[in-house]
Amino acid sequence: WPHDWTKVSVMYSPLENSVDLAAVVLQHPFYSFGLPSSVKMGTLGWILGHELNHALYGPGSYRDEYGNLRGWWSEEARENFKESEKCFMLLYKDQVEEETGLKINEYHTLNENIADIKGLEAAFEAHRRLLEQSPNDPQRLPCLNESNPDKMFFISLAYSFCRNDQLAVLRDIVRLDPHTPSKLRVNRHLGNSKTFLETFQCKEGSRMNIRSKCEQ
Repeated sequence: WPHDWTKVSVMYSPLENSVDLAAVVLQHPFYSFGLPSSVKMGTLGWILGHELNHALYGPGSYRDEYGNLRGWWSEEARENFKESEKCFMLLYKDQVEEETGLKINEYHTLNENIADIKGLEAAFEAHRRLLEQSPNDPQRLPCLNESNPDKMFFISLAYSFCRNDQLAVLRDIVRLDPHTPSKLRVNRHLGNSKTFLETFQCKEGSRMNIRSKCEQ
């Protein structure tokens, strides 16, 4: 384990083709016993969906199930996906982190942004399947009585990204981190999500309904 086990850390290992999750992740706000499945899928489910998608796209597309270097995509698939990559880059192009005024590097963050968007699709599909399999399981929280399970999924996802980073930390995130800063990260990949926009009835032209979207 290459990281401090006392810190929140989840990572995909291409050499082992596995997702490594520190036990400390299995606590609030990512997981808590007794929470509705919609909440757990919006937090831990999304995290796992994000990491698992690293096995499919970017560097993961050049390693087989044993971690050996082997391009397993067909040339046609790789060529077709180039158009999707262009769209994902445009989705984050010219985005500025508002507190630092620094521009997001859409090339540096590409693989993580793809994992965000594709991980959201996977987690939401799993969330819906759980609802179908266990329709009688309670899906309410006392503080969110008006929210249906789909809303709970997205609210929980966004809540898990709440941070209060100092300005110097934010600058380092924008300049060095392959992940987009939390606020932009949530707003861009949720604003690209058809299911999110339908769930919250975000009309065209509203703040969260971004104009240029990528097909999912």
